[in-house]
Amino acid sequence: MTIKDLNEAFLHHLHVEVWQDGELHDYGGAIERHTRDEVVINGMHYMKHAFEFRIKTKGS
Repeated sequence: MTIKDLNEAFLHHLHVEVWQDGELHDYGGAIERHTRDEVVINGMHYMKHAFEFRIKTKGS
């Protein structure tokens, strides 16, 4: 996801999944906040360089 995508997901409270090394790491939820280096979802801090974030779409 780009910074624009993260902002969009944050502003619209979209469900975001957390992936690492091609595997689902956490079912995630709405982004509580994000900084240059990390994304916070459900109180968990994920470093942007170590994880991939995907917007959950219906049916996926």
